Amino acid sequence: LTPTTAAPATGSPVTPAPMSPTESPTIEPTSSRSPTYEPTTPAPSDAPVIPIRANMITILRNVPERDLTPRELEKFLEIALTFLRRHTEDSMSIEGLELYHQKLVKVDAESCGAITAQVASSQKQARASTTVGETTKKSLQKETSKCQVWGMEVTLIAKVSFAFLPHNLLGSMAAVAFEEHEQEFLDLLHEQQAFYTFFKIMDGVSAI
Repeated sequence: LTPTTAAPATGSPVTPAPMSPTESPTIEPTSSRSPTYEPTTPAPSDAPVIPIRANMITILRNVPERDLTPRELEKFLEIALTFLRRHTEDSMSIEGLELYHQKLVKVDAESCGAITAQVASSQKQARASTTVGETTKKSLQKETSKCQVWGMEVTLIAKVSFAFLPHNLLGSMAAVAFEEHEQEFLDLLHEQQAFYTFFKIMDGVSAI
């Protein structure tokens, strides 16, 4: 038979041209590593808040001639902290309260005004007299002593976490709360007088 050079019939399979062989890789394949996990350490936390330390000096009037015992001091600080938080919450947040110093001092008695007027009148009469006997002098000294009672000057340190006032006013603001709500604070202390005798006859609170 004579070979034919005619194009193949439509629909017949066409053998593709041979492809050039690929070159062998020059670098060996590396094995993939295991996937890394998220770090287990917690996210960094906010810096701790360092409280502001505000000092205040308060005098407790008409108290025994002695220092507060540890138990009385603990109760006093507990009551004072609750009291101050209630009356200063609009201007500051007090975290804690501690005693820095306590000192006995002589202060004017509650009825000192009337006594002082009587003593002044007696002294005026004595000066008008040509002779002042020893008995009169002692009597005047005795009357003057009635005008003085023992007071406890306590220096407190309030730990304030934040405030809406200048830092130098925080101590004064807290101390003023004792004066503005004096009777309420006295009532809270008098409720404890059966167990804490230091507060039994205390009749005043003032700030310096």
